[in-house]
Amino acid sequence: MSEVIGKKDKEIFNNTDISELKVSDSEILINEQPILKKEIYTPNSRKKRFSSLSKFPVFDENGKLTGITVMIEDITELKATKQLLKLKTTALNFFENTAFLVNNLTTNEVLEADENLTKLTGFSKEDVQNGLIGDFNRIHPEDEKTIRPLWEKLFNSGKPNNKLTYRIYKKNGELITVQETFCKIIENNNEIYVASWQEVGHQS
Repeated sequence: MSEVIGKKDKEIFNNTDISELKVSDSEILINEQPILKKEIYTPNSRKKRFSSLSKFPVFDENGKLTGITVMIEDITELKATKQLLKLKTTALNFFENTAFLVNNLTTNEVLEADENLTKLTGFSKEDVQNGLIGDFNRIHPEDEKTIRPLWEKLFNSGKPNNKLTYRIYKKNGELITVQETFCKIIENNNEIYVASWQEVGHQS
């Protein structure tokens, strides 16, 4: 707080942020109405974090507008949680209650890998993030030759509810047959891979 008290806008924000903030100042000066919870990029975050901006007109005892009070709250984590919930809701419209994975391919970040995935394959969310399962490396070699090009074609088609059946090796080396249901979702220019797996057979 001490870093901003008593400082002017130009001492805190860059020129682009100042221009955007001044637009809302002008609205309040003209309308004398507050601006509540407007989503903006967090100043000086290089558009990597999000904030909720609220501004309130300040009046003196004679009802004259004398200033503007500003409140900025970082909502990056909250926004990420809401986006993940949205992805889950979208996916669960056509996925059954099976092993579930959400992976941001743009940032190479595993957003969600539920306990059913661990039960089915033996791999944890950390294992997925570390690449121990993924990029077709657990698929039986005979299946991988045909599955990879077909998967890529379906994934890039933009259609929901794509399904493929193939054999994979669990973490303990056991070979099982699974059906994968998957789709691609574009969220804030990020390419999101959403998938679920269901076991359909054991291999002896």
